[in-house]
Amino acid sequence: MLLEFDEGSLIKGRDDITDAFAEYYGKLYGSDSTGLHQFVANGPVPCQSPEDCELLDAEVICWELRTALGQLPVSKAPGPNTFLGDFWLVFRPDPGLPQLNTFKEALALSKLPHNLVVAEIIVLPKPGLEGTKCEAYQLISLLNSEVKIWAKVLANE
Repeated sequence: MLLEFDEGSLIKGRDDITDAFAEYYGKLYGSDSTGLHQFVANGPVPCQSPEDCELLDAEVICWELRTALGQLPVSKAPGPNTFLGDFWLVFRPDPGLPQLNTFKEALALSKLPHNLVVAEIIVLPKPGLEGTKCEAYQLISLLNSEVKIWAKVLANE
């Protein structure tokens, strides 16, 4: 594969192309931390009621996990762990303690396990664009299904 970069220079090779995508999308999606600091300093920061905070801090229980598993889309592209949503539906009647224990431990330590913070980023060509430029591709992040499950648990709270 050849990729055009910096006004006409062509690059090839997996590492060079990966670096080109990283630089292009880093510039495109990079944030200006000054603007973020100004937003936080100037605007009212939303706050939760004590009742809402108590609900959000409550321990995750099996029925919440079971509900999230029921909402998980099936037959979607798997993330780095290669498990489709269908795999987790096997555990829906009794999600068991391993996932709950993992989540509770992560909350107690304020740190997620490595497999929950890893995503596989792929690029897909955009229709109708010449495939020799970075902007002719869209990025897709494939997340592990466990991340999607826990996101649903938290969103449902």
